[in-house]
Amino acid sequence: MLLPIILVGGAGTRLWPVSRETMPKPFMPIAGGGTLLHETGRRAAALPGVSDMAVVTNHAYAFKAAEEMADLGHGVRLSLLLEPEGRNTAPAVALAALWAQRRWGDSVTLLVLPADHVVTRWPDFVTAVSVAAQAARGGTLVTFGITPSGPESGFGYIECGEALAESQAHHVRRFVEKPARAQAEAFLAAGNFVRNSGMFCFTAGAILAAFDVCAPEILDGARRALAASEQSGGALRVDAAAFAALPSVSIDYAVMEKSKNVAVVPCDIGWSDVGNWTALAEVHPHKDEAGNAMIGDAVAINSQNVYVQADGRFIAAVGVRDLVVVDTPDALLVTHKDTSQDVKAVVDHLRRRKHAAALGVCRTCGLRGSAERLGAVFLRGRALGRGRAAPQAFSADGTGG
Repeated sequence: MLLPIILVGGAGTRLWPVSRETMPKPFMPIAGGGTLLHETGRRAAALPGVSDMAVVTNHAYAFKAAEEMADLGHGVRLSLLLEPEGRNTAPAVALAALWAQRRWGDSVTLLVLPADHVVTRWPDFVTAVSVAAQAARGGTLVTFGITPSGPESGFGYIECGEALAESQAHHVRRFVEKPARAQAEAFLAAGNFVRNSGMFCFTAGAILAAFDVCAPEILDGARRALAASEQSGGALRVDAAAFAALPSVSIDYAVMEKSKNVAVVPCDIGWSDVGNWTALAEVHPHKDEAGNAMIGDAVAINSQNVYVQADGRFIAAVGVRDLVVVDTPDALLVTHKDTSQDVKAVVDHLRRRKHAAALGVCRTCGLRGSAERLGAVFLRGRALGRGRAAPQAFSADGTGG
């Protein structure tokens, strides 16, 4: 059994002013499809052998997350694991693995996916997951490594060692933190380095055994939190006091970089972590001949490589290039694509001033809902058919469907 575990978290401050504390990055809509979370769910639900999946998220986003996942179209049963606060990915994965082990045993294969990534090459993604799941069923902890297209210094890297027996996966020789440009160029030239995607595959038994060796305090704390949690329908509300006692650390630091039993599946799946507006512009499926991407009521004249997102009023870009323009009802962002990483500094400035534009509101749907409304969403999702096909937001050739 393959069980996708989708992690919904992170403020996405580099995607302000659309991503806010009250509507974080996974709930951002992507041109040509639904939100990042919805597209991740559809991608996971369409995988062969998937009948259930779980979303780990903050309890404040329970209704919105359930609603986003209700119309996946494959009859997949959804469970919500609701954290009282964010404690990074290691506690989230430990909790999900314990919950899955309790329901399906040690052998259930977990596919851990961040909710805010884009994958445009569906057949290659299916192949990579199949390779990873096969290795994981043998007891190996598996991560996915993205084939680099250039010497990117904004990502962590993984050095591939020898191939596993009868597998396209490789032993991990080492993990490397975000390198300097020169080191990234050396990695690219070496040919055996891939980018760390933050996606993982392992059985519940294997990852819990690794936690027991590498981070026993996280495993013990997750057990206490799960034991004190409350189940209501398809949602598990995690005990606040027990969960708050867990250290805030990533699964990479807690387990993957310490374990001797880790493999990587090198893959080229059209992946992006959509870490800033420039990255979002790059994956936009509908650009004009000058590389301009227009969303909403907007036009580009004598301009090149411009991304404009209008919301409620007309925007014209005339005689400019390499710009990002994002308009919302209460804030306007204009930045050069080369400096879009620095948008986070704007959010820091707004937070220091306690400015409302840092918090914002979800304009499309409330993030909180009653238990009755949450239950209705679960029922609606479970009533869907079971036809299984590739997600349509980004088809196999990368275009919108």
